[in-house]
Amino acid sequence: MTDLNIDIRMERNIRRYTAYRFFWGLLIIGPIIAPFLLSKGLSYTQIMALQSIFSIAIVVFEMPTGAVADMISRKHSLCLSGLCIGVSLLLFILFSSFYIFALAEILFGLGLTISSGADSALLYESLKKLNRQSAYAQVEGRASFYIFMGQGVGSIVSSLLYTLNPVWPYWCSLFSVLIAAGIALRFTEPDREKSEPAYH
Repeated sequence: MTDLNIDIRMERNIRRYTAYRFFWGLLIIGPIIAPFLLSKGLSYTQIMALQSIFSIAIVVFEMPTGAVADMISRKHSLCLSGLCIGVSLLLFILFSSFYIFALAEILFGLGLTISSGADSALLYESLKKLNRQSAYAQVEGRASFYIFMGQGVGSIVSSLLYTLNPVWPYWCSLFSVLIAAGIALRFTEPDREKSEPAYH
């Protein structure tokens, strides 16, 4: 692959990064999680238990998933992350069981940790290939602006959708995260020297 082709692919990575982060950030279920789970027949105690399971999953998966992204592929980690969260949201939509929801929380935590750091690493490595590392903060800042804008509007829309149908915010979040996973597959993985630490 010529240097010109590499430069074009890295530029595309940078343009797609903002779109990826925008759709990834449109998980608009935050404001309605508690009333949604109450509508599914759960108690406040069960809801808090689910949040504890989610937090434990984040802690347990954080290091192993980081190693996977480092050893295999950033873009495939980002895609897998979206798929895990998508399945998690689908479980919330289709079922009303505490135990199924516990599995969904674990999958959600796994999805978040798989993407943790992989997206910003892919952006930095793409910029490095173009000798534009100094632009990292600018590109990341622009992506964050669109994320916060989307989440701000999404929070309002989420509440409105919930009044129409409690599952609609979950469907919207599901479609959004699957779009992000699709964008992730279109990233070009920058060539890099992979470290060989003692992952075990």
